[in-house]
Amino acid sequence: MLFFFKAFIVASALLAYGCGHGSHSIKCVIVSGQSVCFIREVWGLNGDRVVLTTSTNVCHQPSAETDYVSDALGAGHSVYYKIEDGKLHVYGSIGQMIKPRKVFPVEVEFPNLMNPEESELRKDGYSRLPLEKMTWCLSDLK
Repeated sequence: MLFFFKAFIVASALLAYGCGHGSHSIKCVIVSGQSVCFIREVWGLNGDRVVLTTSTNVCHQPSAETDYVSDALGAGHSVYYKIEDGKLHVYGSIGQMIKPRKVFPVEVEFPNLMNPEESELRKDGYSRLPLEKMTWCLSDLK
């Protein structure tokens, strides 16, 4: 009887968590008239990455063709951005962002800052990116 109860709990968890699709958060900004969205994808114990895309779908599946995708797990905790001279500047715990194969419609820069305090970032015009509110994605929506 205990075996069936444990099996039920595991099966319920897999269904509730979308069998590995995880949860997502989105924040969109406008750069030179183009909507650009940061999507944070969280799954399992350590899965946490950031995608920079033009898709406004919170459940967007990252594409190496069209999106910047972080290569670091645990990437979505502290992300800052600023828009200056028609260019999007992104800094934080995103790891190395892999450039898309196709041309991204907005110029993006990832400055290599030497671990500044949040107050320094704000003084330089950066805003903290709120990617904490999560939405469950239970299917591969495109």
